[in-house]
Amino acid sequence: MLLVARAGLIELVSRFYASRTGIDEMTPTETCRVRILDPGHANKDYWKRAVAASRSQTRARVDHFRLLFDVINGAVKIAESIKELYTVTLPGASVSVHPAGGGCPVHWSHEPNR
Repeated sequence: MLLVARAGLIELVSRFYASRTGIDEMTPTETCRVRILDPGHANKDYWKRAVAASRSQTRARVDHFRLLFDVINGAVKIAESIKELYTVTLPGASVSVHPAGGGCPVHWSHEPNR
């Protein structure tokens, strides 16, 4: 449901709560109210394309977070993470990025003229 909502096909409106014990306790059920945002959700091919795009965006966010996490923890130099982030290879075209040092405080302390 979350994946379909992230794809913009539906909106999660609310969860239903119901008493399962007969007592005044309210426990969540597995039911969720949704609002249909895109009538294409019922078309299998349309749904697959929309969900595939959503999955791709989610993977990209995870990869970008991983790069940031690695830089913050010192596992990867920032120049290397920028190279990975901005290098693009597509059919018939590519953008190659080369890392360059000297732009961070660690390098500044080793430069003789500063």
